[in-house]
Amino acid sequence: KGVFMIPAGATKSPTPAPPSFSNTKSLAFDGVDEYVDCGNISALNGVTEATWMGWFKRDASGSYYLISTWGVTGSTRQFSVIQTPTQLTVFMALGGFGNQRTMFTNTTLTFTTGVWYHLAFVYNEAEVSNADKMKVYINGVLQANQSAGNAINYINPSTASFEIGKLGGYTTNEFNGNIDEVAIFTSALTSEQINTIATAPSDLSIYNPIAWYRNGDGDTFPTIADNGSGGNNGTMINMEAGDIVNDVP
Repeated sequence: KGVFMIPAGATKSPTPAPPSFSNTKSLAFDGVDEYVDCGNISALNGVTEATWMGWFKRDASGSYYLISTWGVTGSTRQFSVIQTPTQLTVFMALGGFGNQRTMFTNTTLTFTTGVWYHLAFVYNEAEVSNADKMKVYINGVLQANQSAGNAINYINPSTASFEIGKLGGYTTNEFNGNIDEVAIFTSALTSEQINTIATAPSDLSIYNPIAWYRNGDGDTFPTIADNGSGGNNGTMINMEAGDIVNDVP
């Protein structure tokens, strides 16, 4: 058989470059009854380290739940995050028992209406001090933890749904504003990694998320695709196609 030779002076066709990352959409929540139900993310059950993150922009001055895997009974509780204009609190459930613990709280913060913030929460049981087992970063900056911290041992196994914009099992303090690029990892990301991610929305696949919701980019109402490894697509509840908006960090 003949051998195909590239003529002298000719050049090979360049390998197509991968598509560049683009973030043009987010989800707008009305603060009344709108949220995204992502189903149960079972990969979190029983792990001793994890990271949650996303971009949030509040439109009013209330107290709002950002993300949660929670329920009305102890066996379904896992974690929840609530934000006021001057405070952020992270609750988790004691592994095996479901008892609520305040893992982080800071009452000296400032969250301005109409401003995007990147928030990241890192749980790592390997930390020696209980107060260090939950670290919170705002725009990539580690925040002081005013709580004494509590032992958790491992993340409580739960059958509840991971929900964006509300506290699971309850209809109170639902988020009013925009949420974008929510991701979950079964690893404790480093401060350097979080600082890099917080500079601007970017491709998170290099960090191996088990769940990653672009919240509009590449999505078709009412499904919010899981771009992580878990396959837990989200469903927009009580929302409209118009809640996918061109408002991004």
